Amino acid sequence: RKTRKNGGAALTGKKTLVTGYAGFIGKHLCKRLLCEGHRVLGADLKDAGIGGVKHFGLDITDPKSFDNLPRGIDNLIHLAGISFIPKASGDIISNYDVNMAGTFNALRYFASAGGSHFIFASSSKVYAKPEGKPLSETHPTNPSTAYGRAKLLSERLIEAFSLDWPKRYSILRQFNAYGPGQNDNFFIPSVANQLSRSDDLRVGSLDVKRDFLYIDDLIDAYVTIIKNQKKPVETYNIGSGKSTGLRKVISEMAGIMGRNPRIIKDGARVRDEAGDICASISRIKRLGWKPETELAKGLGIMLENG
Repeated sequence: RKTRKNGGAALTGKKTLVTGYAGFIGKHLCKRLLCEGHRVLGADLKDAGIGGVKHFGLDITDPKSFDNLPRGIDNLIHLAGISFIPKASGDIISNYDVNMAGTFNALRYFASAGGSHFIFASSSKVYAKPEGKPLSETHPTNPSTAYGRAKLLSERLIEAFSLDWPKRYSILRQFNAYGPGQNDNFFIPSVANQLSRSDDLRVGSLDVKRDFLYIDDLIDAYVTIIKNQKKPVETYNIGSGKSTGLRKVISEMAGIMGRNPRIIKDGARVRDEAGDICASISRIKRLGWKPETELAKGLGIMLENG
């Protein structure tokens, strides 16, 4: 695809390290940063094999593992963590070790490496049960999952750290990103994977609505924040600003794929979550960002590219 353009200062030559770069978001982000002229360093347990990205082995739960990373960075984008909520809930110790202690280790490295901008991938799961919609960044936080609690604790760590190490810190509360290459533990790729084999579709509760954001728009948000976020610390919702019912998503995908799905309720896939969620995105819009990819278009691109 064509490289998107954002306003703000030029990024050429910025030295940016991305933890968790071998994951879904990390791969898309690193490729975009290369196009923007960054010198990109990828830190992960495994090498994603992205040309132009220098790989460093990293276990974020081990502080000594960070000793192998270079100094003199400009940006640290901390994506690494357990993102699948049932996995985080199923192993509480690992959840806090990876998703909270790992963030502290990343902050400590950021300070020692002379970084100037720390960007953290948080989640909409930090919010309490929605009191109306859309959800603004000032909405009460009282997460209902261990995953959300670990993310919120990481946010608090970042806010506290910013008082003692006055650099720039950005917290991105991401809603439901989707796109090519996403693990089928998540709703949209799970539906795509199942319908690619048959019309039988096993799902949990469909009586919910979510805020789905195409991956290119999410990556645009990261680039916009790198360029334009000037405050010492700021939190941003990153979503489409719209809520879409899961039945509508299935209908769109089935139409694209030429399927007539037979819905099979699977109790193991049911989660106890709020019924209707969407993001207020006015804060990041003030930086010059807005989502550009409608759901139907994004689903079509994803299904075409796998």
